[in-house]
Amino acid sequence: MKLDKENRIVVAVDLSPISELVMEEASMIAKSLNSDVQIISVISVPGLVVTESDVDRNESRGQEESYVALHKKLVDKYFSDSKLLVETKILYGDPVRKIAEYAEKTNSRMIVLGNRGMGRIQSFLLGSTSEGVIRNSKVSVLVVKK
Repeated sequence: MKLDKENRIVVAVDLSPISELVMEEASMIAKSLNSDVQIISVISVPGLVVTESDVDRNESRGQEESYVALHKKLVDKYFSDSKLLVETKILYGDPVRKIAEYAEKTNSRMIVLGNRGMGRIQSFLLGSTSEGVIRNSKVSVLVVKK
């Protein structure tokens, strides 16, 4: 028996300028659906790291502090007048895998994330997080474009 999706939206943001647009779109959706919001960011770590506890905290502290500041700014800007449950979390690992897994693990209704608009060659060589999440997620995905 498949469980119904929770009334929760996962919003994946990074330090790129499109994160503002992603949060603006996600906040409108969340408010219209009266959904809880989970704002997440993923700090990419080398493939040899087995678990989050293996991450050198000193190396990632600067990026983690930047994400904490970004999450606070976005929550204050888009949800300060809201009664919705809004939580934030920083994950470590492969962004595609971590975003898809987190949304599934939390039984979320939707993932909202941005598309940086990389060219075809750059996207082919580097991969695109949004494309990877679309391919690997069992949860619906909304990609916000510039």
